[in-house]
Amino acid sequence: MPKAIPIITMTITYFLLGKFWFSSKMFGKPWQAAIQPKEKAMPILYSLGALIVAFITACSMAAIIDYTPVNSLLDGVKVGSLIWIGCVATTQFIPVLWEDRPLSIYVMHATVMLVRFVLMGATFAVWR
Repeated sequence: MPKAIPIITMTITYFLLGKFWFSSKMFGKPWQAAIQPKEKAMPILYSLGALIVAFITACSMAAIIDYTPVNSLLDGVKVGSLIWIGCVATTQFIPVLWEDRPLSIYVMHATVMLVRFVLMGATFAVWR
């Protein structure tokens, strides 16, 4: 059974990494130029939604790691990478093909997800 402390830790890490990744210090300016976001009426609700998504993702990754014989940092990195390539990289590419979304948006989103999944896989594998 996955433990609460690692899940909470990775939920917060997932959320904060996204905030940093799309800030003006990293990819915020090219991301905003590519998507041309509209002002949100209640930004706190969007942050709450992002935290819920982070929690669900962390719980899922913890459960997957818990159901496997993974127990080393490298094994966790491998599992996180495989889940990313099979579930995230592929599904996030569909809008590029069918909705003419810019490849730059795909790259920004997919790479932050890769970092998140690798960190979660490694953390949950070691923190059992």
